[in-house]
Amino acid sequence: MRFSSGGGLSFDVGDQLNIDGGIEAGLYKIFDFNYRSTSGQLLEVPVTGSPRIEYVSPSWFPLNSYTSLYDNKVYEDWSDAVRAALNFDGIPIFLASRYEPYRMLHEVSLKTGDSIVSNGATVTAFSKNQKIGTGIIGIYDQNGDISKDIQLRGIKFYMPEGLWSDTKSSLVIKNSSYVNVSNCQFTGGHRPSNESGAFTVIDSAFISIKNSSTYNTAGNGILLMGVTDTQVLGGSFSNAKNNGSGIAFNGDMNFRNIVSNVHAFLNEGTNISFNTQDSTLSHCISSQSIKQSGIAVGHDGSPASGSRVIGCLSEKNYHSGIALNQFTKNVLIANNTFVKNGVVGTGSERNRAGIRVIGDNHIIQNNIIRENSYGIVITDLNTENILVQGNSLRGNIVDGIKIDSHGNISPNIDVRNNL
Repeated sequence: MRFSSGGGLSFDVGDQLNIDGGIEAGLYKIFDFNYRSTSGQLLEVPVTGSPRIEYVSPSWFPLNSYTSLYDNKVYEDWSDAVRAALNFDGIPIFLASRYEPYRMLHEVSLKTGDSIVSNGATVTAFSKNQKIGTGIIGIYDQNGDISKDIQLRGIKFYMPEGLWSDTKSSLVIKNSSYVNVSNCQFTGGHRPSNESGAFTVIDSAFISIKNSSTYNTAGNGILLMGVTDTQVLGGSFSNAKNNGSGIAFNGDMNFRNIVSNVHAFLNEGTNISFNTQDSTLSHCISSQSIKQSGIAVGHDGSPASGSRVIGCLSEKNYHSGIALNQFTKNVLIANNTFVKNGVVGTGSERNRAGIRVIGDNHIIQNNIIRENSYGIVITDLNTENILVQGNSLRGNIVDGIKIDSHGNISPNIDVRNNL
């Protein structure tokens, strides 16, 4: 079917679209619906057959209008149009880049096989006192079945301030698997919370986040809770406010995750909160955390056993380059560089260091640790079985290694062959 501007099909209650061919149309409306729900939302038209279409455009569907409570201006609401486009099961939605953002009055929920791709379009909620839902876009289990095989690419998410408190994030993934998020940006935010981020992933597995970024968020950039076999690869995560982290793994049920080649910087909280077990943080840069450490392992007091931090650079952070916190066990810190940490600002100097160590059975080896307040501080009454070997500790301001235990440290601390 070939549609010119002004042409189209009109649907009534009970109609459906059966199509076994293609659609040719520009970025204009070609479908119209002659009915609405009692709340004013467009009702969905089922799509059957075997459409042969590369992409579906929300521009093909009618838009609602909405008067913003923030500025009393009338805006287009794209949420129903996106929902209508999702009826073309298995065919990606394409959001063309445009001057005006795609404003969503209602949360758009994706199901198994859905995809939304773009070349840089901005997706946002209406600002000020809008009760939209848990996220602008949500990916959840559907009737008890895990949602999977979903793709989001090239979208700029913006979360306005002043939304209702139950609107947690621009994007929420929960009880899902095999979701790919790539080349997306997340900015803005409303109320900070330890249980939300600009982008939130909860109780999910095999989530891939590639070359995406967060900036100037009200709290955490990305929050991951109860995730397994999830990857954050590439991208930058910066300027989180209200003690938020750039990347935060929270809770005690995170396993086998990978964070690699990311740059996290200028966050008020820890740049990378790596509270995940049997996981790897590699070849990342963490710099200039404003109030906390560059990297924290076991940041919220939960165990982060059996994890590895390899080949990273952590520099110029307020507190420490990396902090191994209470209840952590069997963590390997190897071949990293920790430079100029804990040397700016005010506060207690005792534990500010390139590496701060609490916990058991850690190995710290072959790291470059220079020009920090202390090189390594091993502290806490319960710390034991620590191996520190082969590290370069030259040029630290106060001392290279300090064992700070108030006289009660376990004797099982092995320090050898450091320079």
